[in-house]
Amino acid sequence: MRRLAIVVQRYGREVGGGAESHARWVAQRLRGRFEVTVYTSTALDYVTWENHYAPGTEELDGALVRRFPVEGGRDLELFNRYSRWIFAEPHRDADEERWLLLQGPVVPGLVEALRRDRTAHDIFLFFTYLYYPTVKGVAEVGRRAVLYPTAHDEPPIRLRLYRRLFAAPAAFMLNTEVERRFLERLFDLGHRPRVVVGMGIDWPEPDPDPAPTLERLGIGRPYALSFGRLTAGKGHDLVVKSFVDSPVDLDLVLFGTLEMELPDDPRVRHLGFISDEEKWAVIAGARFTVHPSPYESLSLALLESWAVGVPALVNAECAVLADHIERCGGGLAYRGGDDFVRQVEAFGADEERGGRMGEAGRGYVRSRYAAAEVADRYAEFLDRMIELRS
Repeated sequence: MRRLAIVVQRYGREVGGGAESHARWVAQRLRGRFEVTVYTSTALDYVTWENHYAPGTEELDGALVRRFPVEGGRDLELFNRYSRWIFAEPHRDADEERWLLLQGPVVPGLVEALRRDRTAHDIFLFFTYLYYPTVKGVAEVGRRAVLYPTAHDEPPIRLRLYRRLFAAPAAFMLNTEVERRFLERLFDLGHRPRVVVGMGIDWPEPDPDPAPTLERLGIGRPYALSFGRLTAGKGHDLVVKSFVDSPVDLDLVLFGTLEMELPDDPRVRHLGFISDEEKWAVIAGARFTVHPSPYESLSLALLESWAVGVPALVNAECAVLADHIERCGGGLAYRGGDDFVRQVEAFGADEERGGRMGEAGRGYVRSRYAAAEVADRYAEFLDRMIELRS
């Protein structure tokens, strides 16, 4: 059996980040086809990178997970202040190196293990271009590295250190055509292989009946839904304020990690963390879902909404979200708070149109993101990269 190493900054059942969930999905789906080892940190929280898990080795869902302690976390105030300076002012390569260390997680033991184990695995798949484990780790394994950058247009990607990073891997696996075009404009990727794969979706069959779950959770009125990491950085502050100020007769339901204050308003309700079964029922019961982040490389939440035929309202400033909408017609896009309110009112005024959009989204997801087919694409591409290296 061929040996696959996955490198990612956090890993675990409790870890909810998009790239981290993606890495875990790949590890679970490719076990049996590859002997999978995951290299990661002991962090759970992505803001501070505080050590949470025990260092060492464990088996998790069929993959061998090797955890290394974080020796440099993140002081958020210092990091944000330094980021504002480095993105705006001329600086040296040494300043970028300091920025990388301030961002964290600094995991030198992980990098040393990659150096020792570079010939112990046939291929190394690195998730997320941004962090220390990828920047330092790709340099250690060289042409055995495949980078899954989960990239979008944001200030850090224009730092010179990432120009060096993107020059190093043997190949790239990407979430969308938008991401591919963006990276090809920004970096010289040459003739190195690259493939758009995304992440597979396991949707419930048949669609869940939301009524029992909604009754148990005390949700009795029609509602819009937003879920995942709920933070001002992902646009949820504008969503909540605009929603509360709008006259539409809908509630706003939220679930996931809450990283912002919510108004004391009966129309806005945060469910916290809910089970997977409850998640699908709450999605299926929504009039529409809201995806406000200006920075996405795929958006699992959007794909999950469409998988059960629920239309979506997305931030038009995010090229990936807007492209999804343009490709399938599975919802509407907004620009700013006033336009958000207009689009919310449009959904509220025409349920039948929303239903047609939801079905268009369902067809798009089920034709492109079925879990088994996406896993096949991963395995075929990684096998090809191993053969090319041989």
